[in-house]
Amino acid sequence: MTGHTLVDLSDEQWEEMIHGVVKHWHQPSWLAGSDLLRLRIVAAQAEADKKTPVVALKGVVKEAIARLVPDAETPPSIDNPRDPRWLDSSWRPYCILSCLTTRAGRFSPENLQALLGVGDTHYYREYRKARMMLAEELRNMEGIPIGRDEIPWRLEFPSGGMRVDDAFYIERAADHDLSRALQNEGQTITIRGSRQVGKTSLLARGIHQAQERFDAQLVYIDFQGLGDPARESLRELLRVVSLRVVRALGLDPAIWERAWAYDFLPQENMQELMEHVLRQAERPILLAMDEVDVLQLTDFSKDFFSLLRSWHNLRAGIPMWRKLTLMMAISTEPYLLIDRVGESPFNTGHVLYLNDFTLHQVADLNRRYRSPLGDAEQEKMFALLGGHPYLTRVALYTLVAGDVTWKSLSETATDDDGPFHPHLHWQLRRIEADERLRAAIIEVLEDRPCTDRRVGYHLMKAGLVSKVGDNYVCRCELYRRYFADRLNVRTRR
Repeated sequence: MTGHTLVDLSDEQWEEMIHGVVKHWHQPSWLAGSDLLRLRIVAAQAEADKKTPVVALKGVVKEAIARLVPDAETPPSIDNPRDPRWLDSSWRPYCILSCLTTRAGRFSPENLQALLGVGDTHYYREYRKARMMLAEELRNMEGIPIGRDEIPWRLEFPSGGMRVDDAFYIERAADHDLSRALQNEGQTITIRGSRQVGKTSLLARGIHQAQERFDAQLVYIDFQGLGDPARESLRELLRVVSLRVVRALGLDPAIWERAWAYDFLPQENMQELMEHVLRQAERPILLAMDEVDVLQLTDFSKDFFSLLRSWHNLRAGIPMWRKLTLMMAISTEPYLLIDRVGESPFNTGHVLYLNDFTLHQVADLNRRYRSPLGDAEQEKMFALLGGHPYLTRVALYTLVAGDVTWKSLSETATDDDGPFHPHLHWQLRRIEADERLRAAIIEVLEDRPCTDRRVGYHLMKAGLVSKVGDNYVCRCELYRRYFADRLNVRTRR
């Protein structure tokens, strides 16, 4: 690399330099030949502090590592391995680099893996991310421009909802259906799909469109975060929901207090408050609700959904109710809880179903990740994951940010330290919690018809199996491999 200026070096060459310095941190003779000594900031620090170039280099690198601290607080100490931040992924780049550039011989990769709570493969993926982050920080300190729009370490691991402007969001048929449904205010929209299929992300886009198109005032409620007290009774739930409405719209809290001053039926109290709100509202109101399926585990869910359905019906004869748009995201996961949950009674208005990616959509997402897969490998990934939106994003993230080959990823796809493990293990625990579900999955894996067709139907609605003809098959090849291995089932494939 001696024949090139630091400006001309590729990301991979910068990463290689960083790795060399970290690996030989306690070998001054090796560091004396590092290309990083050519940094102007190193020379400036050596001159200002009257230090040798190697000592100055270490100081500059340590300063760059300190800039990786995610929060303005004192970093975790290497003398306090019980600090929970060692297990926090946002602290991981700083923790890895600070440990590797501290006392000689103190931290081997094995020690660090134990401290960080990660496996071997995961550790090396995180170490590479840390090197890339450090390289960028040094380039920023040196004033060297970075020409790429997207840097691999900046890719966010897929989890939770996606921002409306996320470059990796793939539109599906449900997006177009949602756009048509929101042409006007006063709609009732339900977004349905299994776990991690993109419901929250689609809900966010619906919120954005409603605000853009008809200046809707947003009342957003994530039912997962309401807490256990709100799920104890219909009264407690509606008290919490109505308080969120009042606060979100910036109304006088006295309105809420008056609505609940009398011990009427909770539906009546809620109705009175909503009627007051709608009479006073000068702009349309959007009540957007996420994770509504948690209510299906209560004995009053039917009463709550019936109340929403009554609001939907009131639009036909009372104009002020047309100011209210209802939009909810609801999972099909409760189908796994066979004895306690049935079909949601709230199925009026526009019901949108989120489906898996097509091969064409997988190819589009691959291009957005800068094409880590060729055409043949794309097809292999589609055959393994079946277009499962979350698993497909995890795979592409791992290929890019972890610098993993498709061959390596596919061979370790069902491993306990692999990127798919948290999702797969969660699904397995749900199945093993009910012997009927376990028996049904085994029948599917052995290519036998489900003895209990109702249980098979529940597995399909939960997104674990698909129906082919009169029989069920695993939703994707990854599920088939993982469940067969963990449940000790010999399959015919």
